[in-house]
Amino acid sequence: MVFAGWLYWSIPRLSAERGGRMLLLLALLVLPLLLMPLGVAQTLQASQSREFCNSCHEMGAYEQSLFYEDSEFLPAHHFQNRLVPTETACFSCHTDYTLYGNVAAKLNGLKHVIVHFTGQVPEKGEIKLYSPYPNANCLKCHAGSRAFDGVAQHDSEETKLDDLYSNRISCSNKGCHDSAHAIGEQGELELWRPTGRAGSPVAPMVELPAPLPAGSADDSDDLWGDEEETEPAKAEDAPADDEAAPAKAEAAPAKDEAAPAKDEEAPAP
Repeated sequence: MVFAGWLYWSIPRLSAERGGRMLLLLALLVLPLLLMPLGVAQTLQASQSREFCNSCHEMGAYEQSLFYEDSEFLPAHHFQNRLVPTETACFSCHTDYTLYGNVAAKLNGLKHVIVHFTGQVPEKGEIKLYSPYPNANCLKCHAGSRAFDGVAQHDSEETKLDDLYSNRISCSNKGCHDSAHAIGEQGELELWRPTGRAGSPVAPMVELPAPLPAGSADDSDDLWGDEEETEPAKAEDAPADDEAAPAKAEAAPAKDEAAPAKDEEAPAP
């Protein structure tokens, strides 16, 4: 700003000399043109972040869906277990795995910005994909992995592994992995609330609603394992030791009863 102020007050003097006019051309035309690509690149890079996606209020419900307490929902399962980069989760999963995937994603993002500011935003849960979700977006991470190729359901009579790789059968087919954001069910699902430090990459960027009352939602799968289910089992096993204790106590008098028998036999010699 200091340079701009100095330039403004110096324009009459600089424009009178050839060297001054060259300096003005550099400052007013060449320098902005050189800096513009850097600004565009920085903006495009920032647009890949989850924070950028959720800067539009209509995306809040989709960001909230990343915290479903149920591993059946793939976005939540991948996000909470950090199977995708949490900082760029939206971009990572919704960018086509092609040579021009990033370009297409940026152009679609520009459409979204225009729709956002023109006030023609679809209702909550009515935002749809431009085309069916391609298997290539899943396979760019899962292809060749044991966790994918080694699953029996991926290579069975109904589903062939080659059909998944060639996109003849969709990974998001009904009955397979068709549970995604499920915005319509959002009010009925329990949410995972991270207990990590502030600023954690998995911390929600939208305010999560208050927890549902106990018993108001169906039991859901634990994304992190079944540690809680194993705790009561140990508690139930504990009384077994207490029941066994009286049995030992009852057996103890048997030795005391046997002792007098030896005393009675002693006078025989």
